[in-house]
Amino acid sequence: MDTSFVSGRVNQALLFSPTNNSFFQSQCYSYNRQSATYTFSLWIYPQNILRGGSIIHVSFLQNGNGTLCYDLLSLTANGELVVQIVHNTSLTIAVQGPVLPNDTWTHVTVIYSYFSGVRLLLNGTVTNFYPNTVYGLYFYIYTYQQLYITLGNNRPAGAPLPSCLVGSLPIVSGAFSGMIDEFRLFMRELTGDEICQLVNP
Repeated sequence: MDTSFVSGRVNQALLFSPTNNSFFQSQCYSYNRQSATYTFSLWIYPQNILRGGSIIHVSFLQNGNGTLCYDLLSLTANGELVVQIVHNTSLTIAVQGPVLPNDTWTHVTVIYSYFSGVRLLLNGTVTNFYPNTVYGLYFYIYTYQQLYITLGNNRPAGAPLPSCLVGSLPIVSGAFSGMIDEFRLFMRELTGDEICQLVNP
């Protein structure tokens, strides 16, 4: 971790500075089965959306690289939010959201379920979705090895630039400029009431 704590949307947030190459990293266990369902949510406060940036990066290796690595949530050069989901070893599905406002807290929820596909919600409202496919989408499809989840960067501690899976949308991976608060990962589909509680803490 190479970031600082500041006053956030809910209690304290993580402040990410591209000049310091800051990041926050943790490990999680895989969820390797076709019926996998998960939800992740967080508050984000971009301070320079035109820089792009990796908001959530997933990788086999601690340095951000590995057989499996990709930006789960990222920005384009225009500040559009993009969700990427691994479909198979050669394809990453990309779901595009709107341009995020600078210096404003926005709540982001992404839900994947085996039957419903991917849904992107901003401040509790669905803004885009991708229907499921015959093979299903996987949060993690290779082995039962742990994954690293890195917030705010795709290159922890200035590691060499990773060569990772990229979908059809032109994301700009790298250091994110801004704040992240209340990142949560649930291995189930949240209900509308549960999402409402996260959006209105």
